[in-house]
Amino acid sequence: MPISIFFAKKMRPLFFVLFLPSLVYCQPRVAIFSQPLFPRFGANPSLHPRSIAQYLQAFGISCDLLDANELANPQAFNSRKYFILIYPYGNTFPLDAIENIRAFHSKGGSIIAVSVPFCHPCLAKGAKDWQFAIGEEDKAERVAQSHNGKYSLYLRKGSKNWTIIKSAYLDREADVYNFSAWVKVISGNIGEDRVGDRLFLRFWGEEGNFLGQEGPSIPSEKGKWFFISQDVKVPEQTRKIDVILALYSSGELLIDDVSLKAKGKKKRASAKWRF
Repeated sequence: MPISIFFAKKMRPLFFVLFLPSLVYCQPRVAIFSQPLFPRFGANPSLHPRSIAQYLQAFGISCDLLDANELANPQAFNSRKYFILIYPYGNTFPLDAIENIRAFHSKGGSIIAVSVPFCHPCLAKGAKDWQFAIGEEDKAERVAQSHNGKYSLYLRKGSKNWTIIKSAYLDREADVYNFSAWVKVISGNIGEDRVGDRLFLRFWGEEGNFLGQEGPSIPSEKGKWFFISQDVKVPEQTRKIDVILALYSSGELLIDDVSLKAKGKKKRASAKWRF
């Protein structure tokens, strides 16, 4: 498993100052993982890949932003072209790229990361425009067992990690949203943890800083569809929002018809996901 370097926010300037001489002296470039809409977990959302690149370039350090496909490609990402990989997304990682990342590290490449990296594998599968942070023992896929329409999203959680599914980012266009979904617990303990098993609307500021999250809990009763709903007030500084389903408990769950309906004084906006 790659070596991780952990540093607190206040230590970042000192870290880079101490590290800069060796970066400037070496010729190879720095690779920075950058994947639009890739799920973050346990990472500071204000630590943007592009901002890191601008910071390094200001000191004359050459660097490239590489997406998940490029990290998985030995021709695009290897220890001959890059001597450091900066990984700012926290625990999540693209599973398809992990073997090439291991090869990079085994051949002398260094990795700078935050949180507990490389413990939440992510695969590009399931519902369109949704990202998944699931363990190797978990499953997320569309199935023909819908509440409405043709499909719903099926999740099976058996791992000890958090299981997260995440929507694309949306522009904030209202002060209050009615946030709802239909869910069906099939088996296990899902819903018994009222804090850990929830559907969240998350709020993001101008610089991508995380402002908070609110949303309804998953009911624990099994075997039938339940409608869950909550009116959520959006913080004033919010510029972007997204939706996540977070599961801490193990079991099986179906979710369908996730909906945002704008309320309040601002322009009416809505989003609806049928899987």
